[in-house]
Amino acid sequence: MGARVADVVTGESLSRDPLDFNAVVTLSQARAADGDEETAAGGEAGFEQVAQADADTMSDQVAATADGADAAEEDLWFDPEQRELTRSELRLLQELSERRQALNDRERGLDQRAALLDAAEARFEEKLTELTALRDQISQLLDQHSEQQEAQLANLVAIYESMKPKDAARIFDSLDMDVLLDVVVRMKQVRSAAILAEMQPNRAKDVTLQLADRRRLPDAIEVQ
Repeated sequence: MGARVADVVTGESLSRDPLDFNAVVTLSQARAADGDEETAAGGEAGFEQVAQADADTMSDQVAATADGADAAEEDLWFDPEQRELTRSELRLLQELSERRQALNDRERGLDQRAALLDAAEARFEEKLTELTALRDQISQLLDQHSEQQEAQLANLVAIYESMKPKDAARIFDSLDMDVLLDVVVRMKQVRSAAILAEMQPNRAKDVTLQLADRRRLPDAIEVQ
């Protein structure tokens, strides 16, 4: 457009007709205005293109930063050393859990054993109480029997001592040895000697030996 304006200005027509010169100026101004509008429109379009490019660049940078962060986190998570450390910690936690479980099982076992021992001890105490009561009853019965037996022996002693030695000797010859010994040891020595003198010699000898053994037995118990 500039070349054509120059041609118009320098041409022969400019010198020949002043009106043509005014038309040329008007046309040049109009074309300049159109050029300014096109330039302004082009500038606005260029600004929008630059802004869009900047936005795209920033978006790419943000995406790249996010991708880099994800990649760094992924690299950290899948780091062999970090993964090995995590496995070690998990293994340690598992061992501690198993150990705690074993201790809990052992504690429950000890509690059960303690409960069984307590129950056994309670039964033992109960049986001991029953046996003690039974022993006391037996002891009382023995004491009663001894008292009754002693009373019966005392009556026999009184009877044999009141008899004649010859009559008592005939009974002693056939009397049970244990009963005979119990009676003789409770009699007065004068009465028992007279009866033994009237007894059969072999029977009197056996009674004498049995009496000697009975008298030695308490002495032997005291020595032990």
